[in-house]
Amino acid sequence: MESPVLMIGVSGGTGAGKSTFVNLLHERLKDRQVLVLRQDWYYLNLDHLPEMDRGRHNFDHPDSYEGELLLKHLQELKAGHAVDAPQYDYRIHTRVGYRPFGPARAVIAEGILIFAGAELRDLFDLRIYVDAPDDIRILRRIERDQIERGRTLDSIRTQYLETVRPGHERYIAPTKADAHLVVNGTQDFTPVVDLLARWILEKIDPRRP
Repeated sequence: MESPVLMIGVSGGTGAGKSTFVNLLHERLKDRQVLVLRQDWYYLNLDHLPEMDRGRHNFDHPDSYEGELLLKHLQELKAGHAVDAPQYDYRIHTRVGYRPFGPARAVIAEGILIFAGAELRDLFDLRIYVDAPDDIRILRRIERDQIERGRTLDSIRTQYLETVRPGHERYIAPTKADAHLVVNGTQDFTPVVDLLARWILEKIDPRRP
């Protein structure tokens, strides 16, 4: 490739606005060779468990996903290669296949635990943490899980109290200190997205007018 692959990580607590932020940034760069990788794709395949037990799994712990596979794939992408990225169905908590992913000039990796390990964290040229108050995040999570994942309010509440909140406090919130940039998840993302888009384009295509 003409220049090194630019690696950008976006983290933050559940409901902080990470996906919205990443989607806006990607849309701004849609005509460029910039790809988005979701950490959610790498969650463990739970098809060996009864379906009623899968939702009780702790998805907010670093051991809840295949960290070695995620690290390997990001290393391959950074080297300019393609990978077969896993695809995950959150409604049934199982891996449903793989698809070709890459190569790219830049990769934006998004996930709550993307900065939890030093080896993974150090791969990123830019680390962004999207921050939002706890009450905003839980309200957004309730809406998302009910609409997109068919969850009941009772199951969302139980999971939040048992695993989501403890996991955020122990593993996710501390990584805010490792970010190069902290973005307010309750404000309009447009100004920072426009600034980042220009910066990314300059990095991956320095000869552009």
